[in-house]
Amino acid sequence: MARAVEHLNHALIANDGAGLSVSLSCALLDITTGAVAYVDAGHGAPTIALGTKRFARLAATSGPAVGVVEDATYAEGEVRLAPGSALLLHTAGLTDARAASGEPLGDDRLRAALDGAQDRSATGLVAAAIAAVDRFGGDAPPADDICVLALRYRAPAPG
Repeated sequence: MARAVEHLNHALIANDGAGLSVSLSCALLDITTGAVAYVDAGHGAPTIALGTKRFARLAATSGPAVGVVEDATYAEGEVRLAPGSALLLHTAGLTDARAASGEPLGDDRLRAALDGAQDRSATGLVAAAIAAVDRFGGDAPPADDICVLALRYRAPAPG
């Protein structure tokens, strides 16, 4: 997967005279084993809860945003999900959402909201993350895009 991100980086630089750059996180789940490979390009590592444990950020594999550094290399991280584990990927707009005071939501508040929704489905985790932004930000409009993707790993049925 790291090579795919490097290829995308080269393609953007070679074909874009406007200086387009893209931050991204990507993950690939092997549904038979629960293995997740992930790459971060200027975006922030995914947030994960393994089994019934609390949510935490995965180890950073951060490289620059795609389209910024011509010969950038990207590292791949890997984690194995136990049945019931949850994985959450989101844009920086989620944790950068601001209260009226200007204070950002941040990772700690996001994790607290997710920990409080530990028993929810993937859809419920996304709803909990968005609700945390809405409660924290009040009537303030989002300063950046907010995109959230969650999955809950269920081991495949035997046979």
